[in-house]
Amino acid sequence: MAETAVTTTQHGVDPAFASEASQRLIAAWNSHQPSQVLELMTDNIVYDDASWPTQMHGHAAVRGLLESTWHAVSDLTLELIEGPMVDPAAPKTAEH
Repeated sequence: MAETAVTTTQHGVDPAFASEASQRLIAAWNSHQPSQVLELMTDNIVYDDASWPTQMHGHAAVRGLLESTWHAVSDLTLELIEGPMVDPAAPKTAEH
């Protein structure tokens, strides 16, 4: 998705797009290959993760999170429990 515009409704993200993007991101995380995750993000990504102490800006910062996470939990596998939740008033989504 790098350099690809996010599909949005008048006020927020299209739910179908959010669902597809969520599945692609989970598959990329489960690959344990930073390049697969980063290719789904623009170069100027601003990324928040509750497990990381700071907001990340750019691929290098996100790569640090990925490598640290996979080093600490080498058999990590993500599974979508709920979501994606789409903010109807803004281009934002969240997963659980």
